[in-house]
Amino acid sequence: MPSATIDTASAPRLTREQAAEFLGVSVQTLSNWAALKRGPKYYRVGKCVSYKRTDLETFLESCAVGGDSDPARKRSRSRK
Repeated sequence: MPSATIDTASAPRLTREQAAEFLGVSVQTLSNWAALKRGPKYYRVGKCVSYKRTDLETFLESCAVGGDSDPARKRSRSRK
């Protein structure tokens, strides 16, 4: 019987493997971050670890570097 694929776009929780793929990092990196109390928030029930998609998106936003979300500020700086 073929294994069922999970649509990660609608899944309420993602496995560590799915979360790693979503973030573009290895499963080992997520494990290391968890051991160091870094990285995205995760949930542990017994030996099962899962991640909420919204927590992964929040984590990605917290990693943003540079850029400017206010186009008006960009224009005023470029005129100086």
